[in-house]
Amino acid sequence: MNPTPEQIRVARYGAHQTQLEAGAMIFASMRSWQDYESGARRMHPAIWAWYLVATGQHPTMRMRAWRPGKK
Repeated sequence: MNPTPEQIRVARYGAHQTQLEAGAMIFASMRSWQDYESGARRMHPAIWAWYLVATGQHPTMRMRAWRPGKK
């Protein structure tokens, strides 16, 4: 499910990021991020999930360090 513009804005505020910083996290321009927040463009659910995981806001997934050769 695509996030709403409000959800996107609240997540960015929660991450204490500017629109430029948030766009960079998902490999997008600041203008693209502005379009997501304004509703002019819909964010793909996979990008949304990545952003939440990367900023520590995903409800069930967390990132952890990867160490080669370690299981």
